[in-house]
Amino acid sequence: MAVLGKWENDEAIAALRAIRGAAVVRRREVRQLSGVLLTEGLAVATDVYCLITVPLDYHGPDVVIPDAILTRLEKIRLSKKTRPGSLTISDDEDGITVEWWAVGSDPDINTAPKPVDPFPSWERVVPPPEGLKINPEAPARLEVELFTRIGKVAAELDKPDEPDALLRLAHMPSPEKATVWVMETKAGEVTWVVMPVVKG
Repeated sequence: MAVLGKWENDEAIAALRAIRGAAVVRRREVRQLSGVLLTEGLAVATDVYCLITVPLDYHGPDVVIPDAILTRLEKIRLSKKTRPGSLTISDDEDGITVEWWAVGSDPDINTAPKPVDPFPSWERVVPPPEGLKINPEAPARLEVELFTRIGKVAAELDKPDEPDALLRLAHMPSPEKATVWVMETKAGEVTWVVMPVVKG
């Protein structure tokens, strides 16, 4: 079994929160979109309409955390009294294994088969930082459902008693192209790309 990533103590909670924050966007009914991709420095998820990148201290090979494991990770209760031991992600022929261990409790070990379908190409829809700008003539898409989901991500990444996430419109090239929101959180800058709705 190859260990792809391991975090200990406070870094374990930060990594767990980043993965769970990205998981808010996943589309459970579509197999290739139901996981969270861990790639260099990021956790990435999409439902085709929205795509999110969350900063994550990860430096292993690309790996998709399957939906079955994400569902279990979402049920882990975190509180001020939680003393994290470690979060470990491993890979072998049986699938992906994620082990969460908090001091004073038994390890929570979850294994699921690797997703068969590849994670969609996501880099091409996220503009480079130097390309983030605002076109004042293009209307932003302000949808209640979108902001509800963004709020869930912010709540996951920021401490509930010290919320300070700041959302700003960063890139809005035209109504026909994606709108990019950048959320500043304690975990770093979260990029949220909203694709245009195609009406046919």
